[in-house]
Amino acid sequence: MATKDDFKVKKVLLADDSSTARQIIKRELIQMGFDDQNIRDAADGEQALKFLAKTGFDMIISDWHMPNMDGLELLKAVKADNRFKKIPFLMLTTEAEKNKISQAFESSADQYIGKPFTSEPFRQTINKLLVGSNSFDDKKVLVIDDSAVLRTILAKNLQQVGFDKNNIIESSDGEDGLDKLMVDKFDLVITDWYMPNMDGLEFVKLIKGKDHLKKIPLLMVTSEMDTRKELEAFNAGISAYIIKPFTANDLESKIKEFF
Repeated sequence: MATKDDFKVKKVLLADDSSTARQIIKRELIQMGFDDQNIRDAADGEQALKFLAKTGFDMIISDWHMPNMDGLELLKAVKADNRFKKIPFLMLTTEAEKNKISQAFESSADQYIGKPFTSEPFRQTINKLLVGSNSFDDKKVLVIDDSAVLRTILAKNLQQVGFDKNNIIESSDGEDGLDKLMVDKFDLVITDWYMPNMDGLEFVKLIKGKDHLKKIPLLMVTSEMDTRKELEAFNAGISAYIIKPFTANDLESKIKEFF
């Protein structure tokens, strides 16, 4: 986790039509080390865009539902403008419908947090957006396997090589994995091949067909040793391939290819 000094000079644009919500978020940012003078308030998307045109910001935090221009419209305007599109955009809102969350990520939101929020997840997200990390502890990984035992083994190996256990999300098949990808952001996906409902190959093909997901590294961990099958998996779009059984070192060497 970064220190307060890392945030002192960072400029934040905060868009929310609720003055109370802005005060709560602003107080949280100040406690993290942000300077009060570097946090600019906007009551809606239109006002936020006007501020963006005049001042350089390191991050944007926006509500969804606002008058004149809502958060999604603001997000699309920011990501469509070459001057602003690289600014990390955090959607912080009460909107909790899965299709809405998916819509935000499809529009290139960098992170999404629901209200009311708690301090620690909020701070971790801000840290990830502005500072990052040289290890895997800030990377979020989705593990897809129909065997609970193998998911547990993978999770333990991931923790051993430096992943935070809270950032390891499990899924039992491709369908459930796809649902999770629609409502959350992941840095890596690890999937088995043979699973019920939707197998790993079908899952990979679907992911590679979606613009907002296709750049996520996909690691296939499977007992399938046929080289023709391996080639089929790479042609479908996987990034790397590991044969079961494997060690934590095997896993780490592959993951380091992505980060």
